[in-house]
Parts: sequence; structure tokens; C-alpha cells
Amino acid sequence: MTKHWTAAEYRRMQGLRDSERRKPPLRPPVKCSIPTRRKYRNKPAWYDGIRYDSQLEADYAHGLDIKQKAGAITGWTRQVKFRIAENRTHRVDFLILKPDKTFEFVECKGMPTPEGELRRELVEQKYGIKITVVKK
Repeated sequence: MTKHWTAAEYRRMQGLRDSERRKPPLRPPVKCSIPTRRKYRNKPAWYDGIRYDSQLEADYAHGLDIKQKAGAITGWTRQVKFRIAENRTHRVDFLILKPDKTFEFVECKGMPTPEGELRRELVEQKYGIKITVVKK
């Protein structure tokens, strides 16, 4: 009769500690030899171990980190999701928290589209907020 190991027993047998198992990569993955073409030809960029959809977004995140260290803003987060309709959502690139306890929503756009503008207007009307658009 064969013995079935638990995951902890297998790791122990292999000499792995729980903290060493399957960590996510800290660096960007190796480039694929098959090039993929993106719809608006934006190139993903990495900043501080996080993948951003464009270099413009990564640069903006870097600027926000500098502002936060200088004390101009309290903090920021990325990819804030809003529900437009039952099966429709819109993601805003950044939410910036200011020292006076107000906040600002920012979207980085290299190529504005009519659909994106419509979704942005729907979110602004539904939630009563203002979304600032940063262009290239």
C-alpha cells in the first residue's frame, strides 16, 4: 500500500520551508519570443515591482511616490473599480488622498476614445465625482 503525503510533509521531505514555496516573481517575466500587438500600441511598464498598462501610468505612479515622500499627498492607490451598470464597470487608474482629507481620481490616457469618455461621464454622474484625465 502506498502512502499519500500531505503538502506539508512533501515540502518537509524536499527541504522547503513554508515561506519558500511558490513566491511570486519580483522582477518582470522574461520577454516572450512571440510578439503580441496591443490594441492602442501601449507598452506595459514596471515600476516598483508592479506592472502598469503604460509607461505614462508608471511615470505618474513614480511622481505620486515623490509627492507622498515630500508630504504633498497623504497616499494613493491604483485601479479603483466603479460599477456603472449591472454588468459594466470602469476602472480609474489612481485615487489620490490629500492632506486636507479630500481625494482626487486620475486617469492616464495615451489615446482617448469615445467609449472611454462616455464611461467616465457615467461614473462622474452616478457617483458625483470628478475624474482628472492626464494625457501624453
